[in-house]
Amino acid sequence: VIGAFESVFKFEDIRIKRDFNNSINRLINIEIANEKKTITAANEQLEDIEVIKKNKAYATLEDKLKETIRFRETYPDASLSELIKIYKTETGQNLSRSGMNHRLIKIKQLADSIREGQK
Repeated sequence: VIGAFESVFKFEDIRIKRDFNNSINRLINIEIANEKKTITAANEQLEDIEVIKKNKAYATLEDKLKETIRFRETYPDASLSELIKIYKTETGQNLSRSGMNHRLIKIKQLADSIREGQK
């Protein structure tokens, strides 16, 4: 009987350790995937900014978009959430995630329209 209890405890201990390791691996994989998405999105935004500047459309942008471009260029590896925190720290103004995302979408749309015009 004592041997049976020990066997069950060893089995449960192994199962718990395996589940714990699987959970850690899952979290690491999620973090890596999020980081890859952040870098990919930032690189696309930087390409859009380059298109806008090369075609001299930068001067026609409203100040909010110029400010967003400046932050993206200054902090190329920052996620959207990090950009918002940096924005608040440097300007003292609140900006929501959707607000920053909306600005970045406007920049992308402008770059896409410039690309279409070049074709």
